[in-house]
Order: sequence, then structure tokens, then C-alpha cells
Amino acid sequence: MSTLAGKVAIITGGAGGIGKTTTEKFLKEGAKVLISRLNARFQDKAKSELEDINAVKADVTNESEVQQCVKQVIEHFTFSLITRF
Repeated sequence: MSTLAGKVAIITGGAGGIGKTTTEKFLKEGAKVLISRLNARFQDKAKSELEDINAVKADVTNESEVQQCVKQVIEHFTFSLITRF
């Protein structure tokens, strides 16, 4: 069984470098992943390379953008988490 099955993660900077490697590992372990990135070009590239991720453009130094990111995660993943039980 995957160690992160049924879990949801927001990975900042998840489109490149360490963040992308982390995203790949979380996906492999069964997590649902949303990545946030400032650069939409990197975000689009990551979405094309990694299956089953969602991505948003968010500046983690901006509280309202972080709140919107979390809101999107809750809205997107709530149904799939509820139906598991």
C-alpha cells in the first residue's frame, strides 16, 4: 500500500528542482498533489510531464493567494476524499 494514499499535498515550487522531485515522490506514494508556482510557463511544463497533478499560480508571500490556493485544494479534492469512506 502506498504510504501517502488518501493524502493531499500542496507543494510550493513543485514545478522544478527539489519541488518537482518532491512532487514526483508524493505522486508515486499515492498522494493527490497541487503545485503552486509563480512562473506559469514552468507550471504548464510540469503539468505536461507529471500525471495527475493540479497547478495554480500563487505567490506564497501573498496571504490572499495562499488562501485561494488552499480553497482550491479543498474544493477540488473534498468530493474524492469523502467518497473514500
